[in-house]
Amino acid sequence: MMKDTNPKDAIGTAKWRQFMVVPRQVLWEVGVGMLEGALKYGRHNYRGAGVRASVYCDAALGHIEQFIEGEDIDEDSGLSHITKAICSLVVLRDAMMNDFYTDDRPPKIKDVQALRERLGLMVEQNFARYADKDPHHYTNVEDGAPYQSFRRLNIPMSDEDAKQQEIDASVDMERDIRAILGDNASAQDIAAIFGPVAGTASIVRVGEIAESTIKFHSARPTQDEEAMATKVSGIQLDEDAKRKLGTRRSGNAVPRGFA
Repeated sequence: MMKDTNPKDAIGTAKWRQFMVVPRQVLWEVGVGMLEGALKYGRHNYRGAGVRASVYCDAALGHIEQFIEGEDIDEDSGLSHITKAICSLVVLRDAMMNDFYTDDRPPKIKDVQALRERLGLMVEQNFARYADKDPHHYTNVEDGAPYQSFRRLNIPMSDEDAKQQEIDASVDMERDIRAILGDNASAQDIAAIFGPVAGTASIVRVGEIAESTIKFHSARPTQDEEAMATKVSGIQLDEDAKRKLGTRRSGNAVPRGFA
């Protein structure tokens, strides 16, 4: 806020330097990110070697994409992917401002403005077309990480819906496994391995099951039920699932492959 008693305030706030509007903590992180580059390649090396636009656009976009897909921290530096993206853009912009960058972007498209207007119209039409809909839009903050059991989701679910989702997951898993094993697997093969856990399919990591099943089926397709279960690794069951599995076999012991 300007003070009437200090004429320098009126002059100072209108100067070209406007440092006070920039969040300092972001600059501090960018400084650490730039230090990483300086230690690896030499400070201000980009001013001496020059910069290709495509390299730094790729670097910035790569960090942003990783952030969008849920990875917060860059493994190499320990900094936020957003900070790393800013560092790439700082270098690129510095090169642009000082005419030592190579503009190797693709050739310009014919009419960017016309394309924006056409796509904007399509967006408006979509909003109008589905104005009566009110779907749930999934986000990490509301719904948690993906690929979870419905038991761990933050969305309220009735017992009936939960049961139906479990049945659907069982059907999907059996379909996927049949597609992977193809004609080499009989219904008995599939039932022997996956039948006992059909009721808990929604808490099984299908990808790991599929990978283990492929290896097992190609190596030992004629083993008995217990050996088949032992060979299928990577199945993650909770205590309730283990109990269900044990009661479906002779005795109450859980097979070694599911322990």
